[in-house]
Amino acid sequence: TVDSTTPNATVIDKNTTNPTIPDSNNGGGKKILAADGKTTTSTTTAKIGDTVPFQFKFNATSFVTANGVTKQIKSYTIADTPTALTINQDSVAVKVGTQTLVKGTDYTVAFDNTGKMTVVLKWIKDDKSTIYNSPIEVSVTYSAVVTKEAKEGQATNTATLGYNSFDPTNPTDPNHPDNPDTPDTPDTPVDPKNPEDNKTIVTTHRFTLKKTNEAKDTLTGAEFKLYDALSGGAEIKVVKDGDAYRVAEANETGVAIEAGEVVIKGLKHSTTYYLEEMKAPNGYNILTERQSIEVK
Repeated sequence: TVDSTTPNATVIDKNTTNPTIPDSNNGGGKKILAADGKTTTSTTTAKIGDTVPFQFKFNATSFVTANGVTKQIKSYTIADTPTALTINQDSVAVKVGTQTLVKGTDYTVAFDNTGKMTVVLKWIKDDKSTIYNSPIEVSVTYSAVVTKEAKEGQATNTATLGYNSFDPTNPTDPNHPDNPDTPDTPDTPVDPKNPEDNKTIVTTHRFTLKKTNEAKDTLTGAEFKLYDALSGGAEIKVVKDGDAYRVAEANETGVAIEAGEVVIKGLKHSTTYYLEEMKAPNGYNILTERQSIEVK
């Protein structure tokens, strides 16, 4: 009943479904975006220093019914905990349906000292009415840089989704907007049918460089640099890593690869690299052309 003493009414759609994460065939949950910005996958390959684009997609609702009680959703939270990846803090973008949201107004983004990202989407207005149609697709996109911790083979990301809801008919509900002095209860998690749908893997790879003579004897004293093209191109800088070498991060100074026989780590699979000899072993001439190496 709406009258002069009760000027507001809450209308609850009893047919509204709960928020869900679509299966991986529909790009649901945490995924890696392909170059076209549309195709998604759970696994890809990259070298240290590469930027990898990600997406988290789910179907949001404005109400949720559990145990016979219908509650209104106040906010959604997406959290991503990267391993061997650093999320680019300025890369986060959020779309609800076809609408691109405004950071600081429609959602907030925070990072802790471990690099974990937390995105909170506001789902109600100040008058407690819902902002968006329901159900509706939500996508959060962002990118991350592969770090040196991926040198041994892979970088993983695990993302989670949760929502905060309240009983609109009960102002004493801890989560009710009119009850600000009571701490909110923890978010309710939304899990995919397959837990792997919230996980992505970026693999890195290695090769062994061995300098030999015609008799296949290992020669020492040679020095090489690594490039991405047969001529010209960009140098793939490397640093010493124990007895091996790995691809350098952006803030590291590269060194020459000394061979002998040595392992170079942190490279992208199915990619051709080129070695340029900078110094030959004593008694030998420097190679006049770069030598191709396919990492596979």
